[in-house]
Amino acid sequence: MATYTRQFNKVKNSAGFNLSAEFNVDVDKKEANYLKFINNTFSSHSRVSFKEAVQIKTKFSLSKGSLCYKECFNGQIKLFITKEEISSKISLRHLDIIDPAISPEYLLWFLSHKQVKDYLMHFSLGIVITHIPIETFNLLDIPYPKLGKTRQKKTTIILKPENSKFKALISQYYQHYKDNYHSENYLTAAILAGAIVETHLFVFLTDSGIPQNILQQKTLGKLIELAEIYLLNCEIDDFPLSDFKEVQKLRNRAVHPIINADSYKEINEGNFSGFERIVKYFGL
Repeated sequence: MATYTRQFNKVKNSAGFNLSAEFNVDVDKKEANYLKFINNTFSSHSRVSFKEAVQIKTKFSLSKGSLCYKECFNGQIKLFITKEEISSKISLRHLDIIDPAISPEYLLWFLSHKQVKDYLMHFSLGIVITHIPIETFNLLDIPYPKLGKTRQKKTTIILKPENSKFKALISQYYQHYKDNYHSENYLTAAILAGAIVETHLFVFLTDSGIPQNILQQKTLGKLIELAEIYLLNCEIDDFPLSDFKEVQKLRNRAVHPIINADSYKEINEGNFSGFERIVKYFGL
C-alpha cells in the first residue's frame, strides 16, 4: 500500500494546524500549483506579502467601495466590493488594503484565479459556515500590477469549499427527498426532510465550536434545544429555529404514527413550507 509522509514541523507551522490525512495528502499539491502559477504568470512582477499589503478587520458599518468578506450558510465565502454604505448588528469583516499600488478590483482579480482559490480553500474550516483563517491569507504573495496594463475588473468572487462527507450525505438525502416529494410519497419525504435538517444542525453546531462528542447520539429535538441555547448568546437574529421545530414535528408524525394516532392527519405537500425555508436559508 502506498504511503505519504509530511514533516510534523511543516504541518504544525502551517496555517491551520491539521493532522487529518485528507488535508495533508493534498496540501503540498495545492501549494505547488499555486507557486507554479504565481512564478510563471507573474515572473516579471515585483511582489508584496499579503500581510504587508492588506489588513483584515471587522466593523459594524462599511463605506461604499469597501472590500467585504462574507461567510454564507451554503458553505461559500463571498468577497465583494460594496456598492453603497452598509451596516449590520453583526460585525462585518473586510479586507483593508493599505498598499496604494493595489486596488480592490485588482486584488479580487488576483484572488479569482483557480490556483489561488484552491490553495486558500484547502485551509478553510467549517462545512455549513465556512471561513478562511487570517493566517491562510498571509501565506500569499500579491504581485504588483504593471503600470499602464489594464485588467478585467472584478467586483465579486465566490470561494467554494471542497466536497465533504457531510455535504455529500446531505446531497444524497436531498435527491431522495425530491424524488419522493415529486412522486407524492410525502411520508418518506417527511422522514428524509428530518434527516437533512438534523445533519445541517449537527454541522452548524460543530462549526460554531461545540465539540462533536457533545453532539453525538443527540436526536433532532436535542440538537434544536442546544441550538436554542447557543443562539441566545450570539448575534444571529435570522436563524430559522422555528422552521427546524416545524420539521421536527413533521418528522415525528411520519416516524411515530401510533403515538400520534388520535390526532394524525395525512401528510401532504402543504406540510413542507418550513423545510423549504431551511433549504433556501442554507442554500442547499
